[in-house]
Amino acid sequence: MNITLGNAFEQKGFQAEIFEILKQNHFDHVRLSLYPFQFMSDPTNNYQIDENYLSSLDWTINHCLQSGLKIIIDLHEFIKIGAEPFNYWDQFISFWEQIASRFSNYSNRLLFEILNEPNNDLDIKTWNIFLNEALKLIRETNPVRPVIIGPSHWNYITQLDTLELPEEDRNLIITFHYYEPVNFTHQGINSSWLGADYTNTIGTSWGTDEEKEFLIKNFEKAHQWGIKHNRPLYLGEFSVCDKAEMKYRVLYTEFTRQIAEKLNIGWAYWAFLGKTFGIFDIETKTWNKPLLKALIPDAPALRS
Repeated sequence: MNITLGNAFEQKGFQAEIFEILKQNHFDHVRLSLYPFQFMSDPTNNYQIDENYLSSLDWTINHCLQSGLKIIIDLHEFIKIGAEPFNYWDQFISFWEQIASRFSNYSNRLLFEILNEPNNDLDIKTWNIFLNEALKLIRETNPVRPVIIGPSHWNYITQLDTLELPEEDRNLIITFHYYEPVNFTHQGINSSWLGADYTNTIGTSWGTDEEKEFLIKNFEKAHQWGIKHNRPLYLGEFSVCDKAEMKYRVLYTEFTRQIAEKLNIGWAYWAFLGKTFGIFDIETKTWNKPLLKALIPDAPALRS
C-alpha cells in the first residue's frame, strides 16, 4: 500500500508530520518523484547535484524511514528525457551515479526507480540501453538493492515483453501504470504530457461489466508475465482526476486496488498531494475520505 507524493519535493509541499500521517493511516511506503535536472546543470562539473538539494533529499528520506515507511526514489524527468534522450544521457547517468553512491549504505527499505514512464524518442531500443546502463552503474555500489523498472510507452501494461533485463539480477521489481480508459481517468484535462486533449470528455462514467472485464484481463496478462519471468510486479500509478464524478472515481479506484491485491501486485496511488489527482489537502490536513476509503478501508482517519 503506497502513495506517490507527486511533485511535492521540489515545491517543498510537505513536512515531517506527513510521514506520520501516512503511517498512521496504514500506508507502508511512499514514492518520491524527483525533478533534479534543474539542480545539476553544470556539465563542466560532471553535472554535480546541488548540495542543498541533496541535503533536502537526505532529510526527506531519513524522516520517511524513521516514520516506519519505505521510500522509493523515482527519477521523474521523463518529459525531458523522452523528448531528447541522448541530450540528457550525461545528466541521467550522473544522477544515478551520485544517488547510488550517496545512499549505498542505506537499508533496502530505500528503493530506486530508474525512470518514470519512458516515452516518445525514448523508444524500446533506446530505453533498454538507458535502463541497463543505469542498472549496471547502480549495482557497482548497491548490489542487492531493489530497483524498479518499467517498460517504454509510458510504462504501459502491454509493453512488459519489450523489457530486456539481466536474467541473473533477481532484485528487480517491474512496474506498470494504469489509467485506462484515459478519456475517463483524464476527463476535462488538456494533457500536454500525453499530447492529447480530453476536455470534451467530462461526464464520462466507468463501471460496466465490460469495462471491469477489460481491466481484469489486462491485469491477468501482466500477472502471467510476472509468473513466467519470475518477476514481482508493481502498479506504480493509477488514479482518476477530479473532473470525474466522485462515485465513479471511488468505484474505479477501489476496483483497481482490489484486482491488484488479488493478483499480489503491489500498488501506488497517484497522488497524495495536488488538486487534480490528490487525496490530501496539506493546508487543512484533511483527506478526501471517499477515495481514502477506496484505498485503505480501515484507515483511522475515516473514523474521525
